Amino acid sequence: MRIRAGVRTVVGRAVPALSFAVAGNLAVLVLAYLTVGLFGPLSLVPVVLVSTIAGVGAAITYSLLDWQLADPDRPFLAIAVVVLLVSFISLDFAATMEGATIPRLAVLGVTHVVAAAGCVAALVDIDR
Repeated sequence: MRIRAGVRTVVGRAVPALSFAVAGNLAVLVLAYLTVGLFGPLSLVPVVLVSTIAGVGAAITYSLLDWQLADPDRPFLAIAVVVLLVSFISLDFAATMEGATIPRLAVLGVTHVVAAAGCVAALVDIDR
């Protein structure tokens, strides 16, 4: 059945994308805790939740592109860059939160880059 194969494909892509995004950001959180400290959005639950959403969203996006295009890698990379750049808008809101400092906001921005890089690394086929 076509739908089951599609779901399996998305799940098969989501697991490594999720793993890379979440594991990478857990490492960033440990370093942040040891250096600049944590605050609201730069804490365990929000970072893991947003990294998970990014991984699932990236896997779905890549799967849809793969279904429609012979080579989905470049379009996916372009979309990933745009989504990453748009995600930096949330730093403006985070700057208004209690405990926000320039170093903490910089690390929060790094978590966005790590999630994007982890998803791209997990999904883009460098052999194509």
